[in-house]
Amino acid sequence: MKKFICVLIIFISFISVHAQNDLENFFSEMDSNPSCRKTAITINKNISRIYENDSISALLIRWQRSCGETEPYLRLKIINKIKNGHNTDSLIQLYYSEYSYTLMNRIEDSKKPEYKKIYQSDTEFYSYIPLRGKFDSLIIELSNEMLEQKSLNKDEKLICLLFSFHIDEFWNLLKKKEYKETAIYSINQKSIDDWKGPFTYDLILGAWQPLNSTDKVIGLNPQLGVGLGIQFKKIHFNLVMLVRININDDDFSIIVNSDTVETNTDIGALIGGVVSCELYSKDDFTISPNIGLGWDIIETDVKKSNSDEEDEYYDLSAINVGVGFDLMYKFGFTHTIGLGMNYHYIPYYIDNNYLTGFSTNYLTINIFYRF
Repeated sequence: MKKFICVLIIFISFISVHAQNDLENFFSEMDSNPSCRKTAITINKNISRIYENDSISALLIRWQRSCGETEPYLRLKIINKIKNGHNTDSLIQLYYSEYSYTLMNRIEDSKKPEYKKIYQSDTEFYSYIPLRGKFDSLIIELSNEMLEQKSLNKDEKLICLLFSFHIDEFWNLLKKKEYKETAIYSINQKSIDDWKGPFTYDLILGAWQPLNSTDKVIGLNPQLGVGLGIQFKKIHFNLVMLVRININDDDFSIIVNSDTVETNTDIGALIGGVVSCELYSKDDFTISPNIGLGWDIIETDVKKSNSDEEDEYYDLSAINVGVGFDLMYKFGFTHTIGLGMNYHYIPYYIDNNYLTGFSTNYLTINIFYRF
């Protein structure tokens, strides 16, 4: 038995010395021929052995010397620092700002059946580290181990989810309230804002109701519209076009060539601008009062002439002054759904063709989707 133990000890020692010599030869070869491509490919083949011999720090020095700061190099460096309890704040910010796009492409391309062909078509983009290779497998394994630790801060937890290729969990976690103070969320939001620019687009659906109308010519009617806006911090300017579908209305009178004519309306429209200012914001909810100014039109079916040219119709029009507020809820990173309520003053009586007593006071309630 004692002889067996002695032989086992000698064998283990031999293997250990051999492995150490092998690693020294490996590092010596990297030092003598610091080609980035050769270094990266060799690292991918030997990464598990290097990690088991606790030689990551020595590897990182040589890798940076050969290739500079690359996506896989920084991925390994961050995981190694998290493992050893070192501060990773600045490194995670650098990585997510500069290299997260590359990793997300790697994750998506790794899922495809033709991943080998994708890698071979642009090896430099992937820093010569093959898709689904030993390097990715080790980082995924280490990242999953790190996720089990309770000592991770929120940015470290997010980056470990990303490094473990749990991309859906990463996005879901990033949308949660408690992660909106992280550096990764801030960087991600800035990237979205830079890509999107200051412009917003609205789809609007609502209802239009006259108030204290004497003849109640036009009742409650649906309206729909679109908006094109510009966001300046807490100030938002929106150019809107709204169309009312007058399905709940009666005939009214207008003057045409000194004659009184009874007519009806199918469509009303508003074109104008709205300025809103963020008054109160908490979590994803925002309340913004607004003021608007536009031109309001009620179309009729009375022609101005009987010529063969394009028909022209008598329409009633007036200025539209509106005030109100919007209650908005932001979801995802770029989408908002809102509820708006506005009072409108529209003096149709100033139109010379006007006879019927339309109301000058109106209320609108709209649901809008902003992106």
